[in-house]
Amino acid sequence: MRSDSAPVTPVTPEATSPQAAKNAKWSLPRKAVLPQDFVSIAEGEAFVSRKAIEGVMRRTPMFCEYTRADMDSLLDMARIRFLRRKDIGFRQGRLAEGFYVLIHGSIVLEVNHGNGRRKIYGAFHQGEIFGESQLAVRKQTLFRGTALSDVALVRIPNEAFTQMLAGNTRLAQRTIMAMGARMHEMISQISDLRILDVEGRFLGWFVRHIPTGSASATVTVCRKRVLAAELGVTEVTLSRMFANLSKSGFAICNARQITIPDCKAFLEHFHSVRRNQ
Repeated sequence: MRSDSAPVTPVTPEATSPQAAKNAKWSLPRKAVLPQDFVSIAEGEAFVSRKAIEGVMRRTPMFCEYTRADMDSLLDMARIRFLRRKDIGFRQGRLAEGFYVLIHGSIVLEVNHGNGRRKIYGAFHQGEIFGESQLAVRKQTLFRGTALSDVALVRIPNEAFTQMLAGNTRLAQRTIMAMGARMHEMISQISDLRILDVEGRFLGWFVRHIPTGSASATVTVCRKRVLAAELGVTEVTLSRMFANLSKSGFAICNARQITIPDCKAFLEHFHSVRRNQ
């Protein structure tokens, strides 16, 4: 529970767009006392307003077609937690109690193979969902989740969500379709790792993070170590790819902010690289 001695300012619904989020500097108030566990959104214990949370969730394939009543039911069951950078959100081996939606920030999932060896599974960013496979099989958490930045994380409890789907065929069908699309995306990513060379995988990562239909876009890149692990390359190789991308003119690289001035030209370049492999 947060302390009344540490007042915070709710984030407005307008701050849910990528550009607005950047301008608003979404970072959580540094002096605020954060809840140590997930708290109810309905109780007003969140820094981020309920409408802002809804705004992010409505941009996900799974929740984009929810009616007003459906969304209210979802938010009533949802729980939110705030993490500082480097905080551990959940640990490998614990019983999974739900799936997650990232409202703000980035989190990296790692697998501990014992003897101090850890492998990065992937990084997730604002608006992305992970852990939804737990809806089918309730089991232990397979990953450890560590915050790469200040994070606002919503958990949807498995039991309450499945009960809601059981009474609503339309929502159940939509959920199955969204999970199927997610599985197709994961298969495509695995295929790219097996078929494409380093340049193809590198460009493909950006293609997946460009908003559909955008004329131009700015992509925030996660830590080099994390991205290198996702692409299956070394950090040295990744640095060289960024330098080549900047020289090509298809993107402007400024630290972790990569601006793509012409998304159509960038996509054509990617497909050209892919056809030649």
